[in-house]
Amino acid sequence: MNKNDFRLQTDGHRYRSKGIDGLRGIVSIIIALFHFELIFPFGNKTIFGTGYLGVEFFFILSGFLIAKSFLEKTCRNEISISSVIIKKIIRLYPAYIISTFLLGFLYSIKWYNGNFFKWLFSEGHLKWDLFSEIFCIQVTGTSNFEYINGPAWYVSALLITSFISSIILKYFKRCYIKYIAIIIPVILYGVFFIYDPYMSPAGFVINFIPAPLMRSSAGIFLGIFVYYMFKRTEPFLIKQSYLTISILEIILTANFIGLLILRQASRWNYMIFIPICGLIVIMFSNKGIISKLVSLKPFQLLGKISYSFYLVQSPCSNFIKIWLEGLGQPYVTIIYLIINFLLAIIIYYLFEVKITYFISMKLKKLSETILFVKSLSSKVTEQNMQLEALRARVKLLEEINKK
Repeated sequence: MNKNDFRLQTDGHRYRSKGIDGLRGIVSIIIALFHFELIFPFGNKTIFGTGYLGVEFFFILSGFLIAKSFLEKTCRNEISISSVIIKKIIRLYPAYIISTFLLGFLYSIKWYNGNFFKWLFSEGHLKWDLFSEIFCIQVTGTSNFEYINGPAWYVSALLITSFISSIILKYFKRCYIKYIAIIIPVILYGVFFIYDPYMSPAGFVINFIPAPLMRSSAGIFLGIFVYYMFKRTEPFLIKQSYLTISILEIILTANFIGLLILRQASRWNYMIFIPICGLIVIMFSNKGIISKLVSLKPFQLLGKISYSFYLVQSPCSNFIKIWLEGLGQPYVTIIYLIINFLLAIIIYYLFEVKITYFISMKLKKLSETILFVKSLSSKVTEQNMQLEALRARVKLLEEINKK
């Protein structure tokens, strides 16, 4: 088993879409530029004002892949909830925790002479904030939504909602799941539309529902419904020509990107779910012009490092704000993207791949050891039972002989 094999397994699906992989990289860059523009605006005009909506793409895609993991099995006993969640944690946690501590060390170097603990105890809430982020519970409101690494809320929300959705996918009747998968997003996005139209990554909706968890739940369950759409339309898409698929991909991609840039946030944001769902369904056919374009090596590299790229955006933007604030646009943005790209590559290859592979191998060996011990234990138990039965026969024979 090599590193690439492991990556295929932990992604939880049998067939990859290079188009989707390439799109991951593009969307992660747009999200990073949205956050960076909040600190370093591009003059009077907002370019990436709705770039944060790219997060919905990742939630919906995650729901699609979770559904693919469970629903493509002929028997759901073949896959366990614990295995799905453990693989996700192994896959997501190394880069997540590294980026969070990196930001803390950055602050401590600037203001506390590199003393991490002095920074940690400088404000009363920081200890609890760090505790919440270490255990991925910051989106529940336990730390009043005071994030150290702001973009990392996505990981916390994803893990919690993945666990909930896995329970439904494993134990609910399949005939009910598709109805649940459309009812939940309709209700949750409806509540967002009325009470929090910009879908905040912090705070409560209606005073008691954590907005980040509500947002991730809506996206993941919509992704599960998209999987049903994909299975229904797959035979039709296979028959379509390259030109037809290409036209659909171009229209949907233009709409998707158009809703992420060069506009202000409004209730029109909710239109973004149409191109996201359409692209996920169509790009798994792997034969449109956009799919071919983003299958090129540069886009595939961006896709590989997209998760790390997303997580390190906050350390990189803070580094520039602290030490390079005097530079103007477009120089700060160029430097930001270069630093983010290089750091993402380092974290991806050193932590996402190597540590993930190392942990997976250790867990595999531990699992094999446990199975061996259980097998040995059952054999010993069986031999003991046979020995007891033999002793009982001997005792019975002795009693017969005495008589």
